[in-house]
Amino acid sequence: MQKLIVFVVVALSSVTLHAQGVWTEENVDPNTGLRTGVIEVNRRAYTIGPSARLSGANLAGANLVAANLEGAFLNEADLSNANLQDANLLRVRISGADLEGADLEGANLSRTLAPGVDLRRANLVEANLDRALFYDANLEEASLEGAILSGAYFRGADLSGANLHGTDFGRGFNADLGSLVTAVSKGNYDEIQILKPQLERNTTRGEQQALQIAELQAQAPTIQDNRATGEQQALQIAELQAQAPTILDNRATGEVQALQIAELQAQAPTIQDNRATGEQQALQIAELQALTPAIIANTAKVGITAEQASAIESNTTEINELKTTREAMSVQIQQLNARLDDQQVLIGEMIQAISVQMQQLNARLDNQQASIEEKDQQIAELSQRPTLEEVQDARAGSLVFRADEETNAVTLEFEIQSSENLQDWVAQPEKVTATVPLDAEKKFVRIALGQE
Repeated sequence: MQKLIVFVVVALSSVTLHAQGVWTEENVDPNTGLRTGVIEVNRRAYTIGPSARLSGANLAGANLVAANLEGAFLNEADLSNANLQDANLLRVRISGADLEGADLEGANLSRTLAPGVDLRRANLVEANLDRALFYDANLEEASLEGAILSGAYFRGADLSGANLHGTDFGRGFNADLGSLVTAVSKGNYDEIQILKPQLERNTTRGEQQALQIAELQAQAPTIQDNRATGEQQALQIAELQAQAPTILDNRATGEVQALQIAELQAQAPTIQDNRATGEQQALQIAELQALTPAIIANTAKVGITAEQASAIESNTTEINELKTTREAMSVQIQQLNARLDDQQVLIGEMIQAISVQMQQLNARLDNQQASIEEKDQQIAELSQRPTLEEVQDARAGSLVFRADEETNAVTLEFEIQSSENLQDWVAQPEKVTATVPLDAEKKFVRIALGQE
């Protein structure tokens, strides 16, 4: 690991950070000391926490000391003069954001995606920028003293006037040489000479990585769209699953109604029997009434005893009672008939309605089951695709070659150039050529720089 020890002559403008905002809800992790919760700043309330959606948010001057914003989205956000000391900004998306004059001392910006970010006069003392992407960023007059820049990508970034004293460049650091030279004093030529070969080696590799990163970034919207589509589908599935209990309740209600209908249908024979019994009794009463005139006529023609007269009177009374009973039963029969007709109509309507409802419920359940299975399959396919973090990590500082199909070997040829003034370069006549044979089952070779 190499460290560039330089004394930088810069003119830093005096910036006073006035931390603003009130934490209306604050939770501090006892193990990490990081904060999450809700902060009110610039007349708006923002939720602070991992994966927070804060793109375009106005957090200028906010007090975000030790805030846990891992994986958050802060694209185009205004964080100028914000206090982010010791904040966790691991894997944050912060492209195009304004952090001019922000205090990021000791903050963790490892693997942060920050193209085009404005960090003019920002305080990045002892910040961790390991493998962060800051291409085309503006770090004019920023303080990076003691910061970790191993594997960081600063191609196209403006580092003019930046303080790089004690900065740890490590391996894989990639930046424009001209921009980096403007960040150190001309009296440190020896240190520049030490750093330059590493930058020259990284330049070619960085250009290749830049192309790879550009391709990966071109794919990023598609990946994000797929992820958003997957999230929408997951929400739809959740809604369908949330509706499932209601559908099952409806099915249970339908089954209860079907049981009630079955009970009514089971009572139908009894009602029919009652109707038949009433009709028989009505016929008997009618027969007795038909016999009454004959009995009276016979009584007039034939002399009867007192016992017979008493019996006739008793029979007449019984006949009258039967007549009254017949009339009452006739009314009951009519009521039963009307009730039976109503029940039969109601039963028919209920059977038809429940049949339609059950068909609809079954069809809906079938459709939902098919939709859930289809979306489960789509989510499974989406989960197999690389995440944006994995795609960004594919830019690791190594080169991969495919073996020749005929020889199953990889041939590497290197050209060596030398210079006296870092401007004019002369190629050496000799070239270094190496052939790497592979085993029959191997098809690829990866080449990485060894540890110095």
